[in-house]
Amino acid sequence: LRNPGPLPMAEVKWTEQLPVGLRAEPAELSWNGALAAGESVEIAYLLHTPQAGEYHYPEGQLQYRYQKGQPFSLAPMATQTLKICTKEPPN
Repeated sequence: LRNPGPLPMAEVKWTEQLPVGLRAEPAELSWNGALAAGESVEIAYLLHTPQAGEYHYPEGQLQYRYQKGQPFSLAPMATQTLKICTKEPPN
């Protein structure tokens, strides 16, 4: 997540939903915090899949506000497709 603007964001809430059948470690896919102008935070997780295939992520949610007490704004997040292929392990 990155704050590309010139103002600090007092509060940011991000949540991700996984496609059916996928599992993540850590299990909770969310982040809450503040971001200074130009600051970014990396969110990483390990994805477990039952089989190769194509998985469609539902839209996640990203809310932010510049000052506490103000209403949250909602940032658009696109639906994503993840293609997983199997590969023979090396000998």
